Amino acid sequence: MIHANHNLCLARAVPALGITLAAAILLAAQDKSLTYGKTLPLGSQVVQFGETCVGLKAIMSADDFFVGLKRVSTSRGPEFYSHGNRVIYYPDHVSVEILAVATGCRGPLQAIPVFQAVRDMLASIQFKGLWDRKEGAQPIDTSPLKTARGLPWTEFAESWDYIVEVGTREVPLTDHLALEVLASNGDKLARFGAEL
Repeated sequence: MIHANHNLCLARAVPALGITLAAAILLAAQDKSLTYGKTLPLGSQVVQFGETCVGLKAIMSADDFFVGLKRVSTSRGPEFYSHGNRVIYYPDHVSVEILAVATGCRGPLQAIPVFQAVRDMLASIQFKGLWDRKEGAQPIDTSPLKTARGLPWTEFAESWDYIVEVGTREVPLTDHLALEVLASNGDKLARFGAEL
């Protein structure tokens, strides 16, 4: 008889659990907010030069500005909050770190030397910043803050770390940063975008 009562209790608990779970899922789906961490990933891309592939990855940061920054979707558009206060503008500047790693495209088992032309290109990369706004794209000043070769020169791999500082004083958080990576001859190698 105890077994029958246990099944009866279980039969009553399962629908209640299902309703509670469905309500939690529905509430989570209705929450139209996003909270950021210390950095904002801008994406990664691979550019191929013959048999050499250059992987590029970009991350945006601004000291602790993005930590806990919350984006809330409203009928008027996105709004941003930090520690309960509404935030309208970026800080005075943000930094974008771009990591470039050049290796052979075939993978580690079939190593291909990184050609000198690719090494020279990595040493002379330039950056162009744009604000994508409702009114259209607007160029901005970017200043390379630091460029450093990462991995020691080897025949089969080379890495570079670029940090670009972007002035963002009084720029609304609703504007979108676009950063183009250019070869020294002006050819666009990649484009990264930050949309909060």
